[in-house]
Amino acid sequence: METWFHHHPDGLIVVRGDAGVYGADLATFAADCTALGLPAYEGVPVGMRERRYTPGQRHTLHDATSQYGAAIPWPAGDAYCTALPDLLAAQAARESA
Repeated sequence: METWFHHHPDGLIVVRGDAGVYGADLATFAADCTALGLPAYEGVPVGMRERRYTPGQRHTLHDATSQYGAAIPWPAGDAYCTALPDLLAAQAARESA
């Protein structure tokens, strides 16, 4: 499964990978990041239309299968993707409460 981070226009944050799919609103995602010691979310970098991030690449909002531009470093995005198992654990704990 491809790993990616997606900030939907409606505000939903999704991190997808082999461990599963994490989904939360921006406030919940920010709280999970704080609790896990992850970087604060400041938006997907490089322009207004780019909202989906695959490690090392950015993609357009309207055509998430097409790479838009060259490879980009986004250490926070890489950290979110790497922390997917921890984000999923936080999501599961919330849902079971």
